[in-house]
Amino acid sequence: MPPRMIPGAEGPGERTPTQAAELRIRQIVQEAARLFDKVGYHAANMEMVAHAANLRKPTLYHYIKSKEEILLRIHQTLIDDLGAKHQERVQEGAQREELLLGIVTDILTAIAENRGYVRAFIEHYRELDPEMREQISEKRQAYFKCITGLIADGVATGEYHTEDVTLSALFLLGQVNWAYQWYVPDVSPAPEVVAQRMLDTFLHGLTGSTSSAKPKTSGRAAPATPAKAKPATASKAGASTGRKTSPKSTGAKARK
Repeated sequence: MPPRMIPGAEGPGERTPTQAAELRIRQIVQEAARLFDKVGYHAANMEMVAHAANLRKPTLYHYIKSKEEILLRIHQTLIDDLGAKHQERVQEGAQREELLLGIVTDILTAIAENRGYVRAFIEHYRELDPEMREQISEKRQAYFKCITGLIADGVATGEYHTEDVTLSALFLLGQVNWAYQWYVPDVSPAPEVVAQRMLDTFLHGLTGSTSSAKPKTSGRAAPATPAKAKPATASKAGASTGRKTSPKSTGAKARK
């Protein structure tokens, strides 16, 4: 992820060779993610990755063996970071809507700071080989269950109204994940602002009454007007059903 999200990247400090190597790998992956976002995953090659990371190609292979390994690390870094932040809020005792807001904010923040991670995560999941994909799939499903669990909790308390918790969770993730296509850092509102607006829109659909609210006027046909209805009502009924009312029939009803 972006530099501030990389453990140990905040200051020089003393590091073991393993820690130093891991930090270097994360920096390479970060640059590769930006490169993939700029030129496309399939168009990029290891020589381009080496250049982006300011390394010679043989040195790059000392840290990373293939472009697919970079892709796997992008997936691991993003989903691990998202999951860790969510669990931290859970441990702090955050309430349901605080947790949902945190999930949306985390994804938007990732998009704002390095869109390449989110783009690769969404667009190139199937480019991972089956074994790699299985590793990531378990983590993705666990994170998704966090979201469905929060929505299901709202349904259980009667605060949310949805007949399909899974579909509702997919809808929420769909709207926030797609933001990588239109969110522009330093132009769009801050991630926290956009996240709050998205969640407000989403929750309005869940908390709005679906049983007592009167349906709005639509183009659907209205029920047939009883024979004893007033003449004016009969005329309106004809209009609402989309049938043309001839002057002759209208006049006949008026004279009765």
